[in-house]
Amino acid sequence: MPANPPVFVTFRTLILIGTGGYFLCFAICVLGIGAPGMFWQAAPQLMLFPWAVFAVAFWRLSQFDSSLAARPVDIAIVMLFAVAAIPLATSLAALGLGIGGLGAFALWRSTMSHSRGDTALKAAAVCLLALCANLFISPLIFRLGYGQFIGFDMALLQTAIDIAGAPVTVTPAGMVAEDGLRVLLVGACSSFAGVSAAVLVHMGWAMVVRTEVGWRDMIAVAATVCLATLINIIRLTLTASGHEAYAFWHGAVGQTPLGGQIFWFLQNAILLTGGYISATWASPHHGQRRAA
Repeated sequence: MPANPPVFVTFRTLILIGTGGYFLCFAICVLGIGAPGMFWQAAPQLMLFPWAVFAVAFWRLSQFDSSLAARPVDIAIVMLFAVAAIPLATSLAALGLGIGGLGAFALWRSTMSHSRGDTALKAAAVCLLALCANLFISPLIFRLGYGQFIGFDMALLQTAIDIAGAPVTVTPAGMVAEDGLRVLLVGACSSFAGVSAAVLVHMGWAMVVRTEVGWRDMIAVAATVCLATLINIIRLTLTASGHEAYAFWHGAVGQTPLGGQIFWFLQNAILLTGGYISATWASPHHGQRRAA
């Protein structure tokens, strides 16, 4: 029988190279935003969840079949994605688009006959697609529907303020406190940013506890999104309550708001916990007893 041809590059190595290239460019782009000093000051700008989902993708790739040889066309496609990452490193949205392309290619490759059944590659591909949704698709959707999303936030704020009895008046132009503070709601403070993070957290946890995505994930993601929206509305209500509250929860330019940092860590802890619970609940095998 003829000997098997030598394997020069495995498909796992190839995808690892492509993913590593995008991870390096992502790190350069994020860490270059402001040359952070103390983590306490820079933490909200370092985008905690994408780092974690990248880690899950690398972990799942390490479990992928290391004997599967890469075809010449595979090498050409992945190297094209890796090279394209270099000029895209100045834009997180552009990087997200490239990461999504690499994830779509890995997902398509995992469905081919000779690699079918290797769920580790599919899980890594889902992580890459979730990163694309967070970095590229979500900002694009928000830009297209900016007015509607901000209007939805203002309506939720009005409800929260009425329930809490906070001394804040909500107007189409923003929020006005009793002491004269006027706060304009912009994209960075919108609940939509939390929605994007919630989806990323859920899918990251899902690919940790299992390797498949099912219909229950849609319900679980919706629950996580509601949790993220509630957290953001509470933060905005506290921030807009007056000048002192604004200085504590948001801070002026160049200041480090103590309350804002505490709330950021608390918000992430709640999202991580909620994401794990939702991802575990959404597992097709959740609640099933193992055979003895």
